[in-house]
Amino acid sequence: MKQVMNTPPRPLASASFLLLCTLSAAALLLAKGSSLAEPYYWDAVGCYMPQARELARHGLNLAGYRGLPFIRPPLYTGVLALFMDYVSESRLVVHAVTIVWGALTLPAVYAICRALGGGRAAGLLALALCALSPTYFAQLGMVQTDLPATTLCAWAWLLVLYGRRAGFAALASLAVLTKESSIFICLPAALLIAIRHTDWLMQPTPPPSPARARLARGRLLPFIGSLLYAWPTAVPALVLLLWLMLHRALTGHLVAADHLEAILSLPTLSGALLHSFVESGRPLLLAAACPAVLPALRGGAEADGRRWEVLMTALGVLVLPLVFSAGLPRYMLLSLPLLCALGGLGLQRLTREQRLGATVLLGAALLLGWHGDSFHDNSGYHLERNLEYKALLRLH
Repeated sequence: MKQVMNTPPRPLASASFLLLCTLSAAALLLAKGSSLAEPYYWDAVGCYMPQARELARHGLNLAGYRGLPFIRPPLYTGVLALFMDYVSESRLVVHAVTIVWGALTLPAVYAICRALGGGRAAGLLALALCALSPTYFAQLGMVQTDLPATTLCAWAWLLVLYGRRAGFAALASLAVLTKESSIFICLPAALLIAIRHTDWLMQPTPPPSPARARLARGRLLPFIGSLLYAWPTAVPALVLLLWLMLHRALTGHLVAADHLEAILSLPTLSGALLHSFVESGRPLLLAAACPAVLPALRGGAEADGRRWEVLMTALGVLVLPLVFSAGLPRYMLLSLPLLCALGGLGLQRLTREQRLGATVLLGAALLLGWHGDSFHDNSGYHLERNLEYKALLRLH
């Protein structure tokens, strides 16, 4: 049987990709112009801005942080501290830094979709799906780490698709130093790298048979050996462990007790699943992804040369709520770029008429989701799933 070579895709042209990054940042700065002067709210008041000010004041003097009840991972607040030190402490600057950082998610979504086998139109559709997603657009106006971590995870996944193991290790390490839940991206990355390094998995999928099942069992050990080739995906886990050890040295505990309570319970797991698969237009995005994911699951002649890339991208969407089972809508933002890339790829598989109708329906549904109530929780922090948080901000 002839082997299918599944080599990583070639990166996009640097000049055009840089232009896309610039246009994305400029467009979202204009679209979120009204948010630049908004007062800080939610966790921006409770921890991110106070921590940025402490970092601006103490720098690397660790003694200045001893005795605090908890400390957020330092990358995002450290970047804010640098801008506050050398540019300005104004809300306009802090919001602009967050918006530009978050805007860089969109070029990554476009490139991920292209790396999965999508054309230019599919990549632009994926980009638009992400830009119109209610939680993504709302979080652009808030000073919190979920969106910056989303950007870093998207770029890290793109580097895995390009076959850049060292680049993935570096960016995923920065991601976990932005938000700990970014560690979810390491599991699908490790599996994809190992699969690419396993010859028999790269062959076309033959029809099921008992003989094939026995053959697959006999090849399990070589696959486990291939996981050793994916060792760079363990680097972010080591970085996270080192950060937690430092956190313990400064605060007396690895993770604050109230943070543990927020992720280790059935109610928070149910919330994580809702916000991954039910709220904020996610069901329609999942439906759009099905024409890409289902053929990859079946294998055989229907699957194209990027079968495992598609499957591992889908696995990333599934893994996040299990790895970080926390109940707020923004916590599941990290998987949105992967889902939107699959959505753009799935829309490409439809006929021209079907694609037009589905695109109009998806765009309208996502725009309608920018405002309005949730069907299960409209209290407190749940308002930040869309622009409804602005009403409460104005009231306060």
